[in-house]
Amino acid sequence: MWEDDKIQLQSQCLPIPGRDLESAGLTSFADLTTEDRHIFNQYREIIAKKIREETEWEFPDDFEFVPTSIARQIESHSNCYFRIDLPHAIVTAKILPNPHVTDHSKHVSIHQEPLVSREASITELIL
Repeated sequence: MWEDDKIQLQSQCLPIPGRDLESAGLTSFADLTTEDRHIFNQYREIIAKKIREETEWEFPDDFEFVPTSIARQIESHSNCYFRIDLPHAIVTAKILPNPHVTDHSKHVSIHQEPLVSREASITELIL
């Protein structure tokens, strides 16, 4: 049953039983539109709080987390994936809105991808 699926329980967004939320895949990451920025701004405080709590880096209180691109779930465009570039990582804020869950913090999850630490090649420096 879907109640036993840890991924579904993590999102706490009460998906349709028997249905995989991400079965259709994602669009490519693209530039944000005004509407995308509006959606991000609705969740800005929650995203900032989760990044501060779930990453090991310290950020000044006035640090502003700004999305650089967005991808959407192909099957459900209301499910958004905002990419946020940070000094030491790229964070993806996944927003899966659910009208049946009033706690908006349950709509958001954070995934961080560390940047690769390496020296730039001479070719990269010339470019």
